[in-house]
Amino acid sequence: MVKDMQVAEVVFLDREELAGRWGMSPRTLEAWGRENPPRGPVGRRFGKRVQYRLEDVEAYEQAVFTEPQPRKRGRPGKPSRAAAVSGRSGRRAAKSPFGESA
Repeated sequence: MVKDMQVAEVVFLDREELAGRWGMSPRTLEAWGRENPPRGPVGRRFGKRVQYRLEDVEAYEQAVFTEPQPRKRGRPGKPSRAAAVSGRSGRRAAKSPFGESA
């Protein structure tokens, strides 16, 4: 018989706690669980309650959430408003076959 056996404590979050951690509605997490395939960390059902292992939540956060990237100004392929006003669109003018700019 083993007397010194130790069991690691498993921490669970309920739907409201996880929603608060992520700043979203608990209903969003509920909807994610109904999607096929489910989105988000795996939820475990204990009776009528859904619980999320903290270890699974942290693994999901590491896999999905990234550091915010600095936003680039303007849209790709379009000149900025400042460039449009100044006439510098970043595009080369078409050359005329007569040596003049079009």
